[in-house]
Amino acid sequence: YGVILADQLSDPERRTGASLAEFSETTVRRLREVALPFASAQNPIDLTGSATNSMFDSAIEILQDDPNVDAILVSLIPYPPLLDEGSIDIIEKWNVSGRKPIISVVQGCAFVPHVIHRLWSVGVLAYPTLWQVTRAIGALCKRGEFLRRLETSG
Repeated sequence: YGVILADQLSDPERRTGASLAEFSETTVRRLREVALPFASAQNPIDLTGSATNSMFDSAIEILQDDPNVDAILVSLIPYPPLLDEGSIDIIEKWNVSGRKPIISVVQGCAFVPHVIHRLWSVGVLAYPTLWQVTRAIGALCKRGEFLRRLETSG
């Protein structure tokens, strides 16, 4: 899903205004230290189906520290027992304590509506489809551009 999301966000025909961050060398190194050897530490990150809640938490922490990252888009597919409902707690934690907004697309589990409701209740934008999250990010980018124009014109 990460590659599909990356393609949708960066497709010029969709005009989302979004672009993928280029991670610093430090970020890539730190991601490789916490992820499995066959995981992708480039953008989009793929922690693989063998990811644990701990890896997930560490990856978000690392992205919080990268100055090239403006927001974190999480493609959440909780597959117990390694990545379970605790991953929702992790998103909630970083939404409160992190410096960067987190947006999520939640798929692939029977309790998608529950997860989305729980994330929305704590202020995390969460959607059940790639199309919806792509449109939401596009709207946020357009709003950001509008606000920048207001600042420079006033």
